Amino acid sequence: MALLSNFQSIEEAFAVLDYTEDLLPEAAIEFLQQQPTSPEIIDKIVFMISNAFNSELFEGEYSAESETSGLSQEAPLWYAIVAENHLTPELTPALTSALLPNKTEDSDWDWFNEQLFYLMGTLASKYPETVPLMVLEKVEEELKKPKPNEFLFFVFDAFYALDLTVYGDRLLKILKNPKTSGAEMLGGILADINYKEALPAIRDLRDLALLDLELGNASEFALNQLVIEYNEAIDILTGKKKPLMSDIYFRSRDHWKKHYQKYGD
Repeated sequence: MALLSNFQSIEEAFAVLDYTEDLLPEAAIEFLQQQPTSPEIIDKIVFMISNAFNSELFEGEYSAESETSGLSQEAPLWYAIVAENHLTPELTPALTSALLPNKTEDSDWDWFNEQLFYLMGTLASKYPETVPLMVLEKVEEELKKPKPNEFLFFVFDAFYALDLTVYGDRLLKILKNPKTSGAEMLGGILADINYKEALPAIRDLRDLALLDLELGNASEFALNQLVIEYNEAIDILTGKKKPLMSDIYFRSRDHWKKHYQKYGD
């Protein structure tokens, strides 16, 4: 593995990330993280995250005649790790785009999704006046569609930083919307941040899940899980339990070097 001093330019480090498979390119990631944030780095990160599921870029061997670039399929993950030291609201559209994939199979890349969860929560916490609102508007836009994206809950961690004194009513509308996927997760977030105005809606959702369970309208296991999660949120909002804020992923994940020690095992 190359030492940091072996890289003479950003472009050299980009080349390592672009074509490294399987083995974490730690030195190149660290070199890029240590560079001043610049349009060149941000543009590269945005491009890679936005195109993570573009098979024309990341599948096939490179050749002059090929329609594919031969880029490593893991390159978007490498650049998402680099992004930890280059957080800017400019990353928000790319993150939401990648976390709200058009195809279900694109949601299966666990390492990449978890990295984006980390970035989304951390970015929203760093820029609470802009990023959470950008995500809120994106979710509202999705819910206007006849069939909203089924992975809306992938972006909900941004709402931990949302100013509920200003936008609480809008978030409550999302919670109550029957087209919202992962409403139980949003209910849990609202409970964690002690938004007591959400309590009646969470109780209603819990009661609806209990009714569906009684009528056999869906999977018994799935409905029982919903009831458990809604009851957990209700217990927090009524003071029976304390929220475990330390368990929130973007706040509890280890430093990236330690976290990715097991990558490729």
